Amino acid sequence: GESIVVYNLNSDPAITTANAYVGDNRAAFSSVSAPTITLTAPTLFPFASPGKRFQVVQYPVTYACDPGAGVLRRYWGYPIAAAQPTSFAPGTNNALLARNISQCSFTYTTSGATQRTGVVALSLQVSQSGETVRLFQQAHVSNVP
Repeated sequence: GESIVVYNLNSDPAITTANAYVGDNRAAFSSVSAPTITLTAPTLFPFASPGKRFQVVQYPVTYACDPGAGVLRRYWGYPIAAAQPTSFAPGTNNALLARNISQCSFTYTTSGATQRTGVVALSLQVSQSGETVRLFQQAHVSNVP
């Protein structure tokens, strides 16, 4: 179920070149025997990686916050698709991460002309018995393909 992704430049479903979610720069592999990775089928990737790098991906992961139900869940193991799912079928792999969630937001902001860096921010508000605590975390993301 793992794939090789070479020079991922886009995550916007409207842009279909060099986009691992669309799949033109993603290929399944059948074996690894250092220093060789054998792809399941011959694949012509749209661009060579200037840094001679690749990523190994398995499946997407979604962190879904539902303040109405007061829960934060992690979903995984569903197929890679161009559009992010907004709901999940019963039986989709998931784990309950937190209860008593009263507010949440996940944001990702790119910066610079080439959008090669960004910041992901997570804000969670947990409320119980009339008390509330707000948790906030930011992390720098280096988008070097």
